[in-house]
Amino acid sequence: IPESVEAIENYAFYYAESLQKINFPESFKTIFSASAFEGTNIKEITGKHVLGDNRSLVIDGTLVMLVGDGLEKYVTPEGVEYLGYMVLGFNDDIKEYVISDDVIEVGGYGYAFNQCPNLETVTISARMTYLGYDPFSPDIYCTPSLKTVYCRAVIPPVVSHNSGVYQFDGLTIYVPDKSYDLYM
Repeated sequence: IPESVEAIENYAFYYAESLQKINFPESFKTIFSASAFEGTNIKEITGKHVLGDNRSLVIDGTLVMLVGDGLEKYVTPEGVEYLGYMVLGFNDDIKEYVISDDVIEVGGYGYAFNQCPNLETVTISARMTYLGYDPFSPDIYCTPSLKTVYCRAVIPPVVSHNSGVYQFDGLTIYVPDKSYDLYM
């Protein structure tokens, strides 16, 4: 990506199946949606803002991109306070996300776990205040395998909208004992 580029629009590389590696310039600031790389085969990212795992693009405390190919468990890196729009989505391989306690909100519209069909377990930060729009959808495209959610925040995070009343077979949600009534 050329040095002058600061952002990537939705669907910019949509189903560019031959795309396997990206080098992000120092000038880079944001990706408007995970759909920008939907259907690609990216295995590695590099650049000044890419962490040593060559999977996590973090800019100003926001996880902007995650390369999830082959990744079954992901723990948000230390210092990440915000999750970019759909940054954890579109990951067929992921089984567990651990959102560490530095994270306080899901940015953009939400859809935090969109298109993660094998996701079984999510741990939500003790500092999480906002999960955004429709973080869990138990349909075939989202989180049909979800079995366990650990909500560690004492005050329940805001979910701005759910597109429906969901029913998950066998889902267990754990919350702090002292917050049970708030979550109910």
